Amino acid sequence: MYSNHKKTVVILLTCLILIPVTIVAAQNKFYRFELDYESGTIKLDRVTVADGEISRGIEPEKGYKLELAGANGEVLDILVFSAPSAASIEKIDTNTGKIISSQTVQIEKTKFTLSMPYYADGKTISLYSPDGAKLAEKGINPSSSGCSDKICQVELQQTKTVKPKSNRLNVAAIIFAVLILALFLIYLIKKKTLVK
Repeated sequence: MYSNHKKTVVILLTCLILIPVTIVAAQNKFYRFELDYESGTIKLDRVTVADGEISRGIEPEKGYKLELAGANGEVLDILVFSAPSAASIEKIDTNTGKIISSQTVQIEKTKFTLSMPYYADGKTISLYSPDGAKLAEKGINPSSSGCSDKICQVELQQTKTVKPKSNRLNVAAIIFAVLILALFLIYLIKKKTLVK
């Protein structure tokens, strides 16, 4: 009887350890901002929400800025970046692997992508120039219909923002499933020990 109790305690402790890990895994998302650059002008083209983790690179002290704000206007995150206005092209000797020549080319038009951690209460994304002038401000609303392959489209709205759906139901469903699994495992262990 003592071994049954011990097994039950071990299973319950395992489930209690797995629940927070599952909740954290369910919340790892990020915004992916697709921007257009043309002749010194940057425009926010598309925003998606994707599953996964990102690591922030080194940001310049000054530059363009993407600012994510919540419903009450509080700033949730700021991403500082430079415009991709130039590229370095290097010619490499195929025999030695050494750089033969290098030149900088001005870029007139390109698309580029930036990432920022996802905030469930994120409502507005603003784009600022290096001198602090606001270039654009748009409401964001995760669209439930635009999800495929763990990537969700985010509708860019010009006026009123819409509150995104909460992840609480997903977390509650995961917790419920883990608890049902734990109870089922306890039942199987007890049934197995009764048969012996």
